[in-house]
Amino acid sequence: MDVLEDPGFTFDPYSPGIDANQFPAYKILRDEYPCFWSEQAGKWVLSRYDDILAALPNWRIYSSAKGNLVDEFPGRAGSTLGSFDPPRHDRLRGLIQSAVTKRALDHLIAPAKASARMHLAALEGRESFDFVGEFGSKVTVDLLFHLFALPRRPTSEARKRFGFPSVDDQTKGPAGSLRRGLSVSAILVPYSSSGQ
Repeated sequence: MDVLEDPGFTFDPYSPGIDANQFPAYKILRDEYPCFWSEQAGKWVLSRYDDILAALPNWRIYSSAKGNLVDEFPGRAGSTLGSFDPPRHDRLRGLIQSAVTKRALDHLIAPAKASARMHLAALEGRESFDFVGEFGSKVTVDLLFHLFALPRRPTSEARKRFGFPSVDDQTKGPAGSLRRGLSVSAILVPYSSSGQ
C-alpha cells in the first residue's frame, strides 16, 4: 500500500461539498491516494477495497477502541459493540448473536414491507425522488417506532421531535447532524414512558 502526499489535493470529510457529492473525491483517492492522511479530519483514509478488507480484521493496528465514527459521540467509544476490540467484542457478540438471527427478526418483515409499500405509494408517478430523504429514512423511523412500541406519528414530525437530520441538514455536513443526535436519547426516554 503506497502512502502518497500531494499538497494540491485535500480530502475534508466535513466539507459541505464533499458531503453533497463525495464520489469525485473518492475516485481521486482510489486512483491516486490509496492511503491518504486527511489533515482536516486528523485521520488516515484507506480508499481501495482490498486495503480496507485487509485492515478490517487487523484490530491490533486498526482498533475500534477509540470509536469507529469519523465524528465520535462523547462517551460512545467503548460502550457499543462496534467500538470494542477482541476478546471483549467476541464475548459480547456471542451474547447477542441469537437476537439478530433471521428467526428472531421475522416479526419485522411484515411491518417493514407495509412501511415500504406505504412510502413507495406516496412516490408513485414521480419521475425521481431522494431515496434517503423521501423513502429510506421514513422506513427507518417507522421500524424504530415499531421496535420501541411508540405511538405512530407522521415521519416528518418524528424526525423533528427526535433530532434526526432533515434532508436539508445533510448538505450542512455530518458534524452538525452528529451533535444534534446527542440529544435524541434525552428526548426518547421520557417520550416513550409518557406515551405522548
